[in-house]
Amino acid sequence: MAVVVQWLCLFLWQWRAFAEDDCDQQGQVNLLQSHVNLAARRHPPAQGPTHYWPHSRGRAEQYTFTYPMPESLNLTAAHSWTWEHPGGLNGGIIWSTLIDSKKNLYVCDTSSIHKLSPDGKMIWQSEHGGENCALDGPALFGMHQGSALMFALDLETGREIWTKKVASSTGSNGDMVEASNGVVVAGVGTIPMAGDGGRPSARLIGVDSSNGEELWSFKPDCGMWNIMALFPDNETFNFMDQCGGAYRLGLRNGSVIWSKPQNPLSSFTDGGAILDATGDMYTCSSPEGSSGTSGSGVVRKYRGADGQQLWESIVDSPCVNFPAVSADGSTLILAPGGLAVAAVTKGASKLQSRREKEQLYKLQQELLDNHTQRSYYDLPDLQDSILGLDTSNGKVAWQHKVEPWAGVAFALDEERAWNHINGNGSMPHCWPSHWSGAIADSQGRVYIGRSTGDVYLYNPSTDTEDRFHTGDGILMGGMSSAPGMLVVSTCSFVHAFKF
Repeated sequence: MAVVVQWLCLFLWQWRAFAEDDCDQQGQVNLLQSHVNLAARRHPPAQGPTHYWPHSRGRAEQYTFTYPMPESLNLTAAHSWTWEHPGGLNGGIIWSTLIDSKKNLYVCDTSSIHKLSPDGKMIWQSEHGGENCALDGPALFGMHQGSALMFALDLETGREIWTKKVASSTGSNGDMVEASNGVVVAGVGTIPMAGDGGRPSARLIGVDSSNGEELWSFKPDCGMWNIMALFPDNETFNFMDQCGGAYRLGLRNGSVIWSKPQNPLSSFTDGGAILDATGDMYTCSSPEGSSGTSGSGVVRKYRGADGQQLWESIVDSPCVNFPAVSADGSTLILAPGGLAVAAVTKGASKLQSRREKEQLYKLQQELLDNHTQRSYYDLPDLQDSILGLDTSNGKVAWQHKVEPWAGVAFALDEERAWNHINGNGSMPHCWPSHWSGAIADSQGRVYIGRSTGDVYLYNPSTDTEDRFHTGDGILMGGMSSAPGMLVVSTCSFVHAFKF
């Protein structure tokens, strides 16, 4: 009975949204866009609780904007509490932490979801998990990676509202389940790929958030990796494929408003895209023939209305990052930097004796302590920086170089590999990108996590930085914000800063 009541409440919440009126925000002149705008008047924004951080990159139309921050902020002094994943380093990899209207936290990882109070106390735990999740009204939406079992959970209790197998499989990467105005958007299907670094998703689907029924399916020109739907308005969404192709589709029918494919199957990126407050789209990807481990990266800006490319900028490091836009809209913030490779300790599984395995692992720890692991294996240190581009023309506005990284893998992945070899935990690695996506405050300061185990607070106006050491890698959705609170989610920990 309780499940029926929860489903009915979710249905009525969406029906109320459909029954109200809304104005045309875009006013596009082409016929397809006119149909989309007509639908927008029929289906305005869902009325429900306004969550502080409902998506892994923040709030629609204000993506990557923090809430007000103190003029003077010291991260170490502001650190309030740390939460560790109950399964330890190998129990599940944390994608992001979402924040609801009451400042409760939802930690989404590969194996489970945990709801925490603002003080870090456990409220409920769900065995549902897998891909990154999203909040929309009274529910949390997510999907199990691999099996494509999608689910909706009641925010208050964590109980299932519904579950449904929406496809035969999914990719195995950092895909994000997104939800807005009664529609859940997710990547499903699998494209074969060599190695153990993951698989792209093959197509995108939209499902009814009240019951999981498929509304539409769309197959882009290239596979999808870390797919994230971005919502410029109530009836459309944007996304980027793994080749850097940009798209805008109708939210309720998957109709193509515009598409800008880029070099199908000839490049790969672990990066993503972002929208500014006007709906213009910025992508961070690799040039043709690049896999994102070395060389350059490419950043593009597209006009939201019709997809016209406004500029293209080449950056001197791989663009495997999720960009951000400054609060005033003047600067695109990104941190291009090469991907690390698998932990050397993974190779211990091929060794015969316990002693040989231990010696290999201990060697990696010594090399990391001495900052010589990459040079020991004839690899150059990973150079990196935080970069600001002028959103009007793509030219460099500022650049802040950081210390090179001397590890083969990123922070704590040698330990994860060792634990996995010894039968402790199901996850052999986190294998994150070099940086999380950045977020920015109204003063122009940048908050970003680095997979070397550091969080940076960088002020471009004074070229100064403050750092907090987490000791762990971090994924693209690792930075979250609410009034009086900054949350940093690393691969296995959550850190809360209060002020």
